Amino acid sequence: MLLVSFLLVIVATIFLLSGLFLTKDLALIFISIACSAVAGIVLVLAVMKSRPRPGAVPATVSSLPDLHGATAPLHGVTAPLHGSGPLGLGAGADPAAQGHADGHLLDLPHLF
Repeated sequence: MLLVSFLLVIVATIFLLSGLFLTKDLALIFISIACSAVAGIVLVLAVMKSRPRPGAVPATVSSLPDLHGATAPLHGVTAPLHGSGPLGLGAGADPAAQGHADGHLLDLPHLF
């Protein structure tokens, strides 16, 4: 509907410019005014159609499922350090130095 309104405004502009510069006839100017009025009516109808209905109730927090258990903090859980993954990429490295530089950043409980 928005496209129809836009096209009607383009047509109204063409009729207005034709009525002003090509001929001295007022009929083209009145057609331009009518096209502009119809474009306005189409826009009003499009807005009325796009508004939510008063009977429609938006979703509230109480209607959503309880996800508290799924989003609770993971106390006592730590992430594995770099190089100690399932492929054993850090197996040949010194165990004391393995993941030492930023291992404290991966300790998840300090975030909560």
